[in-house]
Amino acid sequence: MHKVVKAELFKLKRNKAYWFILLLSFGIYLALGLMTDEKISFQDAIASSASIVPLFSALVAISVAQADYNDGTMKNVVSAGISRTSVYIGKLLAAYIGCMGIFLIEAIMSVGFSVYGGATVTMDAFFIIKAVLLQAVVVLNYTVIFFLLGSIIHSAALAVSLSFAYYLFGAFAFGYVGSFLHISGLADYELGSVATAIEQVNVNTVTMLHLGIVTIIILFFAYIGAFCFNRQEIK
Repeated sequence: MHKVVKAELFKLKRNKAYWFILLLSFGIYLALGLMTDEKISFQDAIASSASIVPLFSALVAISVAQADYNDGTMKNVVSAGISRTSVYIGKLLAAYIGCMGIFLIEAIMSVGFSVYGGATVTMDAFFIIKAVLLQAVVVLNYTVIFFLLGSIIHSAALAVSLSFAYYLFGAFAFGYVGSFLHISGLADYELGSVATAIEQVNVNTVTMLHLGIVTIIILFFAYIGAFCFNRQEIK
């Protein structure tokens, strides 16, 4: 599997579209930071570092998932003596690493604008580590979903549209279904709702429980993705 990850990261490093996404994310974060006069605390900046990362993660994950299909090299990849499950998971991990590069940009810029705005730096190591790790798990979960969509839907435009729709309207959809089925609190288990709780520095036991349950479910989707990839007819 490490060979797949290494090969995919090499391709990602040489991918002009990926560097464009990085520059685009940097430009948007910079513009948002310059346009707002609202001052945020150091802790808020740390906790909200992944606020719009999923939008860019969708582009990266779907790009990695579909690259070999678009280049016509997927058949060569799966015929190289590596199991299809290893190929799928390796590509997924490479996509996640690429998405974490975007997260790193936003984290640095969020903290930078916070300090520039006069926020007091409080070096609470436990809070910083917990907030960063929880957001890294959130980014992983989004990456799994977007990568799955990109691997089963070979239309990039449709896959990106569905990914954006899930990110923007997922909480509303879960709330509607929960209301229809009379299941109170169902929306709390939607990934976006958990991410919002983390951004609001509401990192309590309940939030961690919700994130843990969501992560288990989404890792099951990673298994489904690998299973579907194993059953695909690749020409």
